[in-house]
Amino acid sequence: MRSRLRQIKTLDPSARVLGLDVGRKYTGVAISDPQLLFAKPLKTINQLSDQLGMEGDIREVARLINNIIRSKNVKGLIVGYPLDKEMLPTRHCNYIEEFLN
Repeated sequence: MRSRLRQIKTLDPSARVLGLDVGRKYTGVAISDPQLLFAKPLKTINQLSDQLGMEGDIREVARLINNIIRSKNVKGLIVGYPLDKEMLPTRHCNYIEEFLN
């Protein structure tokens, strides 16, 4: 992973990486510093209305993330993938994969 981050920096020295912690109710968003050494929390997006069956909420989440990507010069994306004690994917991983598609 470190070599991919170096590739991003060679393409665009001002590039940043966005981290997503996708949940059923909330999605946490973090952004790297310009040197790609640290990440700091940026925003928590409420997805509760999606749980209640309101159409279009996932589009709103995607729109918010897209706006962050454009405004912060994001060139990479890291998404948390929860593993269990045996380092195997949990059931929540299916939800994350659906969210990303």
